[in-house]
Amino acid sequence: MKYIKRDIENHFKKEADFYPIIAVIGARQVGKTTLIRNCFSHKQYINFEDPAVRDFFNTDPVSFIDKYKAGAIFDEVQLVPSLFSYLQILVDENKKNGQFIISGSQNLLISEKISQSLAGRVSIIELYPFSFNELRLAGSLPISKYSAIFTGAYPPVYDRSIPPESWYKNYIETYIQKDIRNLLKIRDINSFKKVLELCALNVGQLFNLEAIATASGVSRSTVYSWLSILEQTYIIYFLRPYHNNYSKRIIKTPKLYFYDTGVLCNLINLGENDLSSGINLNFTGHLFENLIVSEIKKEISNLNKNLNLYFWRDSNKHEIDLIIEKGGENVPIEIKMSSTFKSDYANVLIKWQNITNQNTELAYVIYGGSEEIKIKNIYYIPWNQLNKIFSHQLTLLK
Repeated sequence: MKYIKRDIENHFKKEADFYPIIAVIGARQVGKTTLIRNCFSHKQYINFEDPAVRDFFNTDPVSFIDKYKAGAIFDEVQLVPSLFSYLQILVDENKKNGQFIISGSQNLLISEKISQSLAGRVSIIELYPFSFNELRLAGSLPISKYSAIFTGAYPPVYDRSIPPESWYKNYIETYIQKDIRNLLKIRDINSFKKVLELCALNVGQLFNLEAIATASGVSRSTVYSWLSILEQTYIIYFLRPYHNNYSKRIIKTPKLYFYDTGVLCNLINLGENDLSSGINLNFTGHLFENLIVSEIKKEISNLNKNLNLYFWRDSNKHEIDLIIEKGGENVPIEIKMSSTFKSDYANVLIKWQNITNQNTELAYVIYGGSEEIKIKNIYYIPWNQLNKIFSHQLTLLK
């Protein structure tokens, strides 16, 4: 099994200089334990999935904490909820940074316990599936855009060479059985699967709660509850619309995306040949858009950038797929799946600049081709070279 270096490693290690506890959260199987053990190999690793370890803590927590008071990695901490209170007392007494690294599979429980017991004492690191940049440096980035969409970016597909269609099928079933059944205690698991599939079919589009509820035969309130869990367990996320009036970003309709397109394709039984056949270009275009938006989201997180992501759409349905914003400055990005360069891809970017009076220094078209082109202030960037957006000398992205 090969280790693929994660872009977030430097930020992860630096946080240990400022906080006594570092918590790593993210979806199942994104490589949290591997990252932690690689970055902090000098620390003892304690896994609470081991019954003997759990029994030791539950029987004599004071002796357990005393044994590891110098520092340790605690994994699967959701299995011992009372641990958080002991850690709070210990780090308040010692006032030593980088003492404990914690992680686990139940992000909801971990986040709840952090807010209750460890607020101000912990830095939270979010880990996502592999980024294009990580895969490129490892020589593992898929050659075609269709392969990238289908293969997704979860580590086991790459470091264990498991066929995507096999791994994602088992992953989804495990996720539903372990996370969803435990968190929501759903009786009709088929209805939940139906909602999950409908989300996949509506990816990259304006979110319509009523339509999903009607099509699945599940109440609006229940669908809303389930989607909240899907979001908090890093399966889906919502991209909000850009407005000069910030409050409108909250009340206007968002767009729905998946963190990983491999999960998405498996939910609706799409193979790589289905994507490249051209049978449904419009839907494949939404999948490509999902791929690019998620990659930029990963890049921003991995580089520890304080940037916000939105999309823009006016009353005439002119739309820009992505706006990167920081402090009122904006970088518009249009996404096109076509492999052929067309200068008119930038028309909507120019229109946006005119309508909003935004004199953006740089704007981008991410397309499915292979050649980088610059026309005036607009860069046309190939889909597999997104890192160039963050390498340009742009104050906003520094």
